[in-house]
Formats: sequence, structure tokens, C-alpha cells
Amino acid sequence: MVKADQSIQNLQIAASKVRDQLQLSTNIAFAADLLSHEGYIIEDEAVKQGMLSQELVDEYNNALYAVKNNSYAGAAEVLYNEHNKAIDNVHGAIDTLIKATSAVQEVFVVAEMAADADTTPEQQELQDYVNVNDVSLTDEKVDNFNNAVMEVEVFAQQAGAFLAAANNVEITDAIDNYAASSNITVSSYTAISYAQSIDQYVINFESGYLTLSGYNNDNFVTAEELYGEANYYMNGMP
Repeated sequence: MVKADQSIQNLQIAASKVRDQLQLSTNIAFAADLLSHEGYIIEDEAVKQGMLSQELVDEYNNALYAVKNNSYAGAAEVLYNEHNKAIDNVHGAIDTLIKATSAVQEVFVVAEMAADADTTPEQQELQDYVNVNDVSLTDEKVDNFNNAVMEVEVFAQQAGAFLAAANNVEITDAIDNYAASSNITVSSYTAISYAQSIDQYVINFESGYLTLSGYNNDNFVTAEELYGEANYYMNGMP
């Protein structure tokens, strides 16, 4: 039989001690009552053994605090949480991409002016514009832009992978069973990652790690498919 999480065990032990002490104090009170009816006099502090000691109170409150602040989420919930965090990172990466795009947005104007520069005055106007304005693509601008694009890929991969895992019973069962057999909670994991190139999840715990591979063959999106989806949005959804 698999043991409960250590924090639960500690609370059970402490609560049982308090329960036993409360029962003892009640028994002592009844005993004192009966003896006093018979003319016996209990000594000073004879009932002290039925009191709650500060040591026991601290033990119980500390165990209670540990349970209150622990997480007993299963694999599905943990993976959903990781998905949500990755989605937030995707949105942050898109914001970064928008800022990087704004740094080179003068290229849009250049493209429009060049497309319309059919006459000599228009061509001269274009020349004047590129001479006056900062329309060159510097290494810094390009690096910032390309890095932002790659950040979107990294976080989007994680978000999709974690959601796919959360919805896959085989994966969540494997994680839950590993945690149960190791007498740990899934939420005690220290890191979780996904590598698309080998379709592998790695979940690290202080006591070890679990790898899960080959679950997402039907979930992959090729570059061509992504390009088609991008064009769908670019050309306007019906």
C-alpha cells in the first residue's frame, strides 16, 4: 500500500496525539469528579498531565501549516498549470516580437514607396526618404527580431506539449503512478521540460526523474502547415 505524502503523515500523527490528549483530559476530569465525590483530594498539578503542552501545540500547528501550504495536485493539473504559464510566455514573446517589428517598421514605408516609384520625381522622393530616415537593417535590429521569433516557437512548443500531455491519460497516469510509487506528490517536481526534436518529456524530482517519449506523433505541425495557417489569418478569416 502506498503511503500518504509525508506532510499528511506528520499531520495525522500530530492530530492523533492532540486527540488522545483531549480524551485523556476528559478522563482525568471525570476521575477527579468521582474521587471528589468520595472525599478524596487530588494533589496540586495532578491534572497537569491532561493539559496541552506547548511542544504538542507547535507540532500540530507546524504540521497543519505544512499541509495548508503544500500542493497535492495530480499530473493533469500540474501539466495544465505548466501550459498556462507557457501561454503567458507566448504572449510575452509576441509582445517582444511586436516591439522588435516596430523597430524595423520603416521597411513597410520603403516597400510601399518603392512599389509606387514609377516616375523620376517618385524615385527621387524615395531616395530622399531613405537618406533622411533610419531604414537600414542593422545587425542589432535583425538579431532582436529573429530572437523574438524564436522565442515564440520555444514557448508555443511548450504550451502545446503540456496541454497535449494534460489531455493524454497515458501520460498523466504514468506520472501519477511514478509519484505514488516514489511516495512523493506530483507537485513536488523541480522541473519539467519538453524536447520536440525527440518528442520527449522529462519531469525532475529531488529523488529522481521520469522520461516519457513518443506520444505526440499526431500533434506535430510542419513548417508548411504553419505557413498555411499564417496565410489563412493574413488573408482574413471567413
